Amino acid sequence: MLKPEYIFIWILFHLGAVELPRTLANRSKPKTPAYEQVKHMRYQNALASYQTLNDVKLAVEYRSIATALSKLNQNDSALVVYSKMLTKFPNSILNKDLLEIALISRKVGKYTYSDSLISVLKAGEYSYLNVYDDYLDTNYHHRHQGLDLFSTSKKKFKFNSKSPVNYGAVRNPRDFSWYFHTKELLPDGLLNSISGTDKQSYGQIRAALNWSSETVSNGQLLQDRVINRYVELSHIDSFGNYYVTMNNRFVNDSDQFLLQSYRYFYNPKLGKYTFEGIGLEQYYYNVSSFVLNESRTKGLFCSDMPGSLGKSDVWICDIAFDKSGKMSITNIGNLGPKVNTILSESDPVFINDEIIAFASEGRVGFGGYDLYFYSLLNNEVSNAGTFINTVKDEYFPKYYDGKLYYSASDSANTQSLYSVNVPYETIYESVLPFIPPAPVENPSVDVVANGDQSSGSIQNTLDKVRKESINKYDYARKMSFVLMSDSERLETIQKVDSSSNYKDYKFMTLFHIDNEFVIEKDFEHELEIVAALLNKRSDWGLEIRSYTDSRGPKMKNLKLSQSRADYVAEYLKNKGVNPGQILPIGFGESMLINHCADGIECSEEEHRQNRRTELIITPVFYWKKSK
Repeated sequence: MLKPEYIFIWILFHLGAVELPRTLANRSKPKTPAYEQVKHMRYQNALASYQTLNDVKLAVEYRSIATALSKLNQNDSALVVYSKMLTKFPNSILNKDLLEIALISRKVGKYTYSDSLISVLKAGEYSYLNVYDDYLDTNYHHRHQGLDLFSTSKKKFKFNSKSPVNYGAVRNPRDFSWYFHTKELLPDGLLNSISGTDKQSYGQIRAALNWSSETVSNGQLLQDRVINRYVELSHIDSFGNYYVTMNNRFVNDSDQFLLQSYRYFYNPKLGKYTFEGIGLEQYYYNVSSFVLNESRTKGLFCSDMPGSLGKSDVWICDIAFDKSGKMSITNIGNLGPKVNTILSESDPVFINDEIIAFASEGRVGFGGYDLYFYSLLNNEVSNAGTFINTVKDEYFPKYYDGKLYYSASDSANTQSLYSVNVPYETIYESVLPFIPPAPVENPSVDVVANGDQSSGSIQNTLDKVRKESINKYDYARKMSFVLMSDSERLETIQKVDSSSNYKDYKFMTLFHIDNEFVIEKDFEHELEIVAALLNKRSDWGLEIRSYTDSRGPKMKNLKLSQSRADYVAEYLKNKGVNPGQILPIGFGESMLINHCADGIECSEEEHRQNRRTELIITPVFYWKKSK
């Protein structure tokens, strides 16, 4: 048995050799790592995890601290942290780090450094996606010379509010009243939904007055309506229905707030305003910023649902209302890589039925989020120009009576509302396909074209030809391949060559027999036409996206949808299509196009609409690069 004095000596030795170093090591470690804090969007806590950068020992922690700083708009500091990370952990730098550094550099005006990083990315992992193109567009000045003329009409609205955050103007078309969002500390605290644009808390909604004057009054806080809690207002339709984005007060697998869109309308049966889902409510992807066109036949929204190219994509859909006023959504489609990037797009809005505006952070532009115009007919995208876009964020565009209203962040803690006069004709011209004028050898010589004295100069004649070419281009784009007869489509396919555009070829949605993988017999000829096109262009591929209705277990439906996609793939292989041109994907019941979810009584025809396969033509190298 050891003597007491030996035991005491052993305890002292153990404390000095083991416990003291362990205690000192634990004290040098943060209680919760920065990457865990950033994962839960606690950016201030992430910065408090370390006293100095010298305490940071891991590359993931450098990345997390830089992310926290950029989320808090401390972009210069974020670049300093990334610089240290590049020096200490060069082998741990990922392409997504370079992408983030490029974006932050543009926010602080370091365009040359940003462009050099972008060149590296475009030559590597991101070469297959249309990520950065607008800033480098050689026709930029041509596209914006009309838009820039209206820069003198730019107006910033002033508020009597003490809040530095006033954004998101929405007009009610019924009584022309206005609403805007503000973030103010009320007696019960700041409301805490999360914006899809800046990942910050939603504020309150106020009804604004006196929009014709320089100063906009505070307006009336919508305290008596549920719409003022946990929501962001994106649209009010001609019937006075409100469309809002709201979190469901739970989190998904990524531990992020799950955003969903709802219609908030007056229910005469209940005698009060109530929320109604728009038909896109899911528990594993986000939906936000839902808007309608003026006729309430088309809708736009943002989502990261399956089929998205990036963090948040712009999607389009058809809208229908039944006799009771219930809304249904069909023909959901992603606007594709011309609009969507690997980063976030947000706040889409209809300028009219042909042109939309949206915000994007996935293009070079002039700063964080920039505003863009996009033609649904011509498939052309145009940056809204330097009179609107700055090195900061521009977002939440709305278009009323020839004026573009939008929000912008002026500094780290300030967000403001602006308006600028932009006639529709000017926006339309900015998204026309650019046709460069033909070289003129001797422009001083006048000629007479077809006896028309008004077209006497060569320049006038060229302008006339250019205008006629654009009209023909628009007309051709309006001609839908899918609406032709089968014989006309086969004849068109025979003329396909290396100059053909894959986006011009759309196919009918196929429908399947209930609880079976085979397609309905009437659609077999559609696959023969698809096979003819793929055999003509070996560099084009086909995404086969198959779905089921909601009846039956989810896992069984997922397997059934994959069997349907595989069946279509085998059918095409038997028609001589190279297997490398086919990508079959089953989505199960995850993307219903109507309200027929579990527990809801629907007709057989309504269930049939969900038992479908969509055929999407795309270049084959998109898949190979993404893998």
